[in-house]
Amino acid sequence: MDINHLTLDELHDLNKKVCDRIDEIRTQNDKIALAALRPGMTVQFKNDNQTMTGVLLKKNRKTVIVALDNGKKHYTMPAGIVAPVHAVNPKVS
Repeated sequence: MDINHLTLDELHDLNKKVCDRIDEIRTQNDKIALAALRPGMTVQFKNDNQTMTGVLLKKNRKTVIVALDNGKKHYTMPAGIVAPVHAVNPKVS
């Protein structure tokens, strides 16, 4: 998309439309993520390029609360950045 010909007002309008669309997509992703999460689940998220694992304490409309270090630290974050940890079923011989 060539935007070099757009005026400042047209660029501001385009920016608003892009930001609105990003917000809409994030909201959709958060709703999908919230549907898969339940309090008590073990979940993971990235914090400063480090994967953190904790227990989901509470689901809100847009955010979740995750406890780390046996409940000593709590993080509130958007639901879209949290993923459930799926238990690996060991093979029984």
